[in-house]
Amino acid sequence: MLGSELRKIQPDINYPSSKEFNVTNYEQMKKYLESNGSDLIIHAAAFTSPPLVEKDPLNALVSQGRHLKCNYRGNHNIGQP
Repeated sequence: MLGSELRKIQPDINYPSSKEFNVTNYEQMKKYLESNGSDLIIHAAAFTSPPLVEKDPLNALVSQGRHLKCNYRGNHNIGQP
């Protein structure tokens, strides 16, 4: 959603795919940045499921491991030096 909107207004910016820049894989991110460089990273990757979260917020986070991995680990990795 956010990434798609950014592409519309800034099409000339580098938008790596999740295969190229997986926020849950710190070593891959580091390697990508060493090869391609960047002055700024806008982290827009996230898994969401409003029905699950609204029904049982805590359980939605715990039972949906891949969601938690992207939403938590991805944020953690982006914040690393």
